[in-house]
Amino acid sequence: MEGTKWVSISGLVIGTVLLSRSIPTTFAFDKPIHTIILVLASCAGTIFGVGRLLPRDAGGARSHEGQQYGAVPLDDLGQPHSSREASPSPGDVRYPSSLRKVRILFLVLVLAICIRVELLREVLANVQCATTNWEPVIPFVFAAWDYFAVQRHRTRLDSDDDNPEGSIYDWLESLVARARYRYVVATALLAYGAIQGLASIYHVGVMSTSTIATFVAASSLTTTQAWSNSHPFPPTQAGLAFVALCIAIFAFATYLHIETTDDKLAHSTSPLFTKVPSWLYACLLVLFFARTGLWASHSNTVTYHPIDMLIYEAQSQHEAYLNQTSASRTLLEAARAYELRYQRNPPPGFQHWYTYATARNSVVIDDYDSIYRDLLPFYALTPEETRQRTWQMIANPWNDAAGISIRSGQVAISPNVMPTHRWMLDGLVDMIGHFVEFLPDMDLAFNLNDECRVAVPYEEAETMRQVGLTHAQIERPKNAFSDTRNEQWQPIPEEPITETPLQELSWQRTFYDFGSVGCPPGSPARTHRTWNTGNLCTTCTAPQSLGVFLANWTLAANICHQPDLADLHGIYLSPAAFKGAHALYPIFSQSKIHGFNDILYPSAWNYINKAKYDPSPSHPDLLWAEKNTPLFWRGATSEGVSPGAGQWRGMTRQRFVHLANNINSSTAPQPILTPTLHHPASSSETHTTLSYTLWPLSALISALSPDVHIVDSIARCGGKDCDDQAAEFAPSVPPSDFQDHWRYKYLLDLDGAGFSGRFLPFLHSHSLPFKAGVFREWWDDRVTPWQHFVPLDVRGQGFWGTLAYFAGLRGVVGGREVVLEAHEGEGERIAERGRYWAGQVLRREDMEIYFFRLLLEWGRLTDDGRDEIGFAVDAG
Repeated sequence: MEGTKWVSISGLVIGTVLLSRSIPTTFAFDKPIHTIILVLASCAGTIFGVGRLLPRDAGGARSHEGQQYGAVPLDDLGQPHSSREASPSPGDVRYPSSLRKVRILFLVLVLAICIRVELLREVLANVQCATTNWEPVIPFVFAAWDYFAVQRHRTRLDSDDDNPEGSIYDWLESLVARARYRYVVATALLAYGAIQGLASIYHVGVMSTSTIATFVAASSLTTTQAWSNSHPFPPTQAGLAFVALCIAIFAFATYLHIETTDDKLAHSTSPLFTKVPSWLYACLLVLFFARTGLWASHSNTVTYHPIDMLIYEAQSQHEAYLNQTSASRTLLEAARAYELRYQRNPPPGFQHWYTYATARNSVVIDDYDSIYRDLLPFYALTPEETRQRTWQMIANPWNDAAGISIRSGQVAISPNVMPTHRWMLDGLVDMIGHFVEFLPDMDLAFNLNDECRVAVPYEEAETMRQVGLTHAQIERPKNAFSDTRNEQWQPIPEEPITETPLQELSWQRTFYDFGSVGCPPGSPARTHRTWNTGNLCTTCTAPQSLGVFLANWTLAANICHQPDLADLHGIYLSPAAFKGAHALYPIFSQSKIHGFNDILYPSAWNYINKAKYDPSPSHPDLLWAEKNTPLFWRGATSEGVSPGAGQWRGMTRQRFVHLANNINSSTAPQPILTPTLHHPASSSETHTTLSYTLWPLSALISALSPDVHIVDSIARCGGKDCDDQAAEFAPSVPPSDFQDHWRYKYLLDLDGAGFSGRFLPFLHSHSLPFKAGVFREWWDDRVTPWQHFVPLDVRGQGFWGTLAYFAGLRGVVGGREVVLEAHEGEGERIAERGRYWAGQVLRREDMEIYFFRLLLEWGRLTDDGRDEIGFAVDAG
């Protein structure tokens, strides 16, 4: 039995570490009821199996160190003691519980389990509203039960108080070990340390088992957290956590010592240890020194504001981009730069594109990497396959893909287009019409939905990209498309077909079926599940963040290290219209998220100015100093559909409105990087550093007063979610004129069901855009965050800190007056740089130039002679 005991204890420790480490990212809580049924069934089977395998005592004999001992008759123990009574005969035993009581107890236990399962399901469904977890007090509950049920009724054993050889330490040990409340005190200290050092602990078992599990889980998780969070953000009470774990270590050692002593004195069942081994004390000492080192190395302050550095770095990045994208001054230089950059010849007709671009003073000549990235995997398909798949998308109206055909220098809209989207096709025809004479015959399938459509699994997509890289330069290419292109394209039928390669997931979760399939197999997006949306996933934000501030806009769009995004955007939670494919189908979309293979093109929404920057005397774009300071946003709940299961709580728009208004006073205090004065003893000078201070949201709203609201009635909802949102965001405000935006210094831009059509008008204004979103558009490589706009993480953790940096902040926190000076100058400079740059590279002409080059590349890609055609450098 001794060997079995240590196997069990080792399994408990290892299992607790693995369980506590894996629970934050497990997929088990996606279906909590199914999971618990499986766990209970597994436990029952395990107990039954182990019970059959464990050795049993033979004839009631007990074993001790390999020797067998028989029972000693009570008659042989000498004179009877007054405290002893004769054991009752079997016939005199009365059972306190009848079979009926056992059945009632069984039903009560089953009911308790059902209630616990339902509570867990509710907590997981509304985890962002969950409060502090008190499961670490379970050992204390067992100890309290032990005290009231057993210890207080037990006669205190004789002590060694009169032992002349005993020391004061022996006396204290005896006093503590014999006290009736000894377990209560030890487990209370352990529970306190665990609660302070850990937000949630998962453990089961009786007192000793739960104590071990609690301590192992608390020490492993808090030590890991301390190791991973040695920087000022996220702000943590490192000192309190360190003291709490020290208390937990002391309490755990005390518990083991008391249990060992108590077992010796009370002749109880087999203890965990007959004597606490030295190696265990050594392990606890190592843990103490390790946490001491982590606490000592933790930094709470920085000597500079991260935004200052981000603005400086953004300027350098923009200058580098400008130098490499407009280096070519002649057609010959542009063609050579193309060959050097993309390792293939420019497409036929490249000379016409260059003339068109330079005639319109295009700043961007050389850098069209987004086109290259979008089209590269299509080289793994034959031109015939690409044309056939285009036909499949257009020929069935259910696919929500409209076709545009180009024949003999004329552009036309294919049949079966929905009238509600006619404006989009008319805008595209207008855009293409400026350069259609230089394009070969072709068909194009345009996505009519806001959501992107094509997500090829990573393994397949990488193979296709490698195939695309094998298409090298041609020594003597033909600078013309095939003469038979008209015959190569199959006519779009008047009668629609019914076959479709698409799978519909409208109003359903899409992250695991489509969102993450474009990530490597071992990435967190495919292997982890961050179900606790009530806590910030710091491992998800760290790669693209500098403290609380977003530092890398490109990396922030990469979902592969951010599994928590599955619950933080409408496209993943419940898109309004999602029809997607895992095969590589050529569909042109206005925007897309990471992992999708749609082909980006300039949106007709912006080209025909559906949301236009058009100041007027009645709606002037005021000078910076004359604008209103509050951050401004108006919008609808159109990011996704919330049909009744509370999906709206995770959508970006609703979360930001909640965050900006402190609805229900349920939002936690927000971290703000504010100055901290230091007076070094060796110097009379005062040095200013910065540290994160947690500000109550009411104080931030009072100081900064953002104007962020939902307009009109709640849209795209069903069931109780309509009423819940109406109550949450009441009162809604009426729509405002779009030109009213220019009255505000700071404009917030958020994703809708797809990209936001407001961002480009915002950039053209004298206001400063704050942008949060996961969708990316054709211009993404051209615009530099912190140089032309202010980026925000979609989680919103840097929302208030970023706004406070530009607008300034003054208030009293923790009894101390805190002043963060406004950086109005920096805000105005970013706004003006963005306005100037938008006037250089985001004009209507720039949309035409980008689309022209994209369609030349598409023409080559779909040409049967694509391995023989191209623009030769010497042809210029």
